[in-house]
Amino acid sequence: MSLNKIGRNDPTLGGPATAAIEELEQAIGDREFGSTEELQAFLDSFQFQRNHRCFEDFRGLSPDQMRQLLHFPLESPDVLQVSTVLESEPDAPLAQLFGLLAEAIGGKGLKPTAKGNFPRNPCREIMQAWRRLINLPPAQSAE
Repeated sequence: MSLNKIGRNDPTLGGPATAAIEELEQAIGDREFGSTEELQAFLDSFQFQRNHRCFEDFRGLSPDQMRQLLHFPLESPDVLQVSTVLESEPDAPLAQLFGLLAEAIGGKGLKPTAKGNFPRNPCREIMQAWRRLINLPPAQSAE
């Protein structure tokens, strides 16, 4: 790799580092700092404010909130809330089929065949009930 290769934060490119430096220079303005501690306190405050402001590119989230969402999505209720209760029962045909299967299995379960499959007759009954639910004509028997 060439030592002269221009990086994405090169000041001549106007990248994110350049934007942050320009913003910091504007915030400092003509301010004079009496000590390194005072300068450090100013920089800490500047960085905190910059990391906690909202960005349009992040759909109104701050960089800190975006980091939380990306790295800890389920542990960030202040950023994203996921409903654990459905407003209504799903009306998807596959969900209905799964519901019928779960009902047939019940608390006792279905004894599998020697090959480990669900038994044929309960599966046929489930399929016929599902076809009625979604308004399909009964399946023609192959027998």
